[in-house]
Amino acid sequence: NVQPGVTFSTLNEYLFNNSKSLGYAVPGFGDISVGGFVANGGHGSNAGPEGASIISLVQSIDKMDQRGRV
Repeated sequence: NVQPGVTFSTLNEYLFNNSKSLGYAVPGFGDISVGGFVANGGHGSNAGPEGASIISLVQSIDKMDQRGRV
């Protein structure tokens, strides 16, 4: 689970400290949020099963409106 506003830099540091990684799905920039990356079509162009884009790791997304309703 990734909370709102978590950047790839923060996520990668957390994963590294816990002996985990995103594998080949790490984008080349770290200051964008995970949610922002997914929302703006940061899915890559690899349609294969290799998991070379972050979207291959997404299992679900909860959307929250401006009033905080999920």
